Amino acid sequence: MVKPICDALVGVVYDDDAQVMDSLARRRRHGVDVYRVPEAPADLVRLLSERADGVLVEVYKMSLDEVFSL
Repeated sequence: MVKPICDALVGVVYDDDAQVMDSLARRRRHGVDVYRVPEAPADLVRLLSERADGVLVEVYKMSLDEVFSL
């Protein structure tokens, strides 16, 4: 599931998905999990309240020091 999302962000967020250094994917079933998302984007709140399928993508720019300290 992560690879198609990374591919879709080529040209939008970065030039090549080889630039992605780290990714985290989680899948949740509707109605089973309790969601706690501080400062959740309105679109995410709507998806969760409607129990709709969706993807939340967050992209962070990190310095080399931050990358190598992971």
